[in-house]
Amino acid sequence: MYAQDTSQSRLATADEVPVDVSFGIVPIREVGGQLQFLLVQHKAGHWGFPKGHADKGELPIDAAVRELREETGLRLTHRLDSPGFAESYLYTKRKSGKRVRKAVTYYLGWVNGAEVVTCPKEITAAAWGDTRATRARLSFLEGRLLFDRVVAHLQHQIHS
Repeated sequence: MYAQDTSQSRLATADEVPVDVSFGIVPIREVGGQLQFLLVQHKAGHWGFPKGHADKGELPIDAAVRELREETGLRLTHRLDSPGFAESYLYTKRKSGKRVRKAVTYYLGWVNGAEVVTCPKEITAAAWGDTRATRARLSFLEGRLLFDRVVAHLQHQIHS
């Protein structure tokens, strides 16, 4: 699913929760014939893929690529020609206690190099892993389900 709304959030009616829209990259590299994926540990403590909000007027894919660079120091060598992978979940803001629906669209992208330089303001750690290690490290069920779809898509591309 491709997210059209590039604003950080939209106003909600009394019966809805606000939606916080972000875009990210699932970073992929190949080492010894095996795919590896990069996860980052966000300041809040959870592990997931690099993501963030689009700047005003910024296209979703451009926001995803910029966030990858800002959070990890990595640059894409090329983006896989694949659809965006949508992830959506509810969370509660720590300070206000308000519920928010997070809607993230991730794109698949190949990166060069292993050295990750994290942005300490947003990211506390980063780790490369194979499919099993990446799935195990993801903090939330929604992230694991998204990753399962990514892996199935990649396997289909490899065997097609």
